[in-house]
Amino acid sequence: MNTFASLTIDESDMAAPVVVYDSTRPSDFDPQTNSCSGAQKKYLRDAVAQAGPNSISSLLNTDVSSDVYVKWFGKGVTQKDSDVITIMRNASDMMDKMENLWDPVCCNNGTSGTCFACGDSTLAFVTSYSYRNDDTKYSNTWVRFCPNFW
Repeated sequence: MNTFASLTIDESDMAAPVVVYDSTRPSDFDPQTNSCSGAQKKYLRDAVAQAGPNSISSLLNTDVSSDVYVKWFGKGVTQKDSDVITIMRNASDMMDKMENLWDPVCCNNGTSGTCFACGDSTLAFVTSYSYRNDDTKYSNTWVRFCPNFW
């Protein structure tokens, strides 16, 4: 059993959400415009080392009824708080494993192809998908960093 602020989770009674990590390179990945430079990869590693897991750890220890939690996750979501915390734990465990468990895509030229969701204010995004009549969520491990990120 774990206690996070005012939320107590009995993990023996909790069914974690089924998430499958898909490491397939996006079909529209362009090595000339989507590859990250050595300097970009170093920047990402340094950022993760400085803020990564500690940020999620702080959220995991936040009261789910607090303004901070509501700001990040909103109100009235259909997913249980325990599911969100499980997903955040998994993300925290993966954060410092760039190029082992996840890969960066640097959207250096525009917002088309694999960088389709880069817009005026988007810094980065990931994609996921599911199949009809299947509760499994497939999460793509290629994290797209938009031009505004740099």
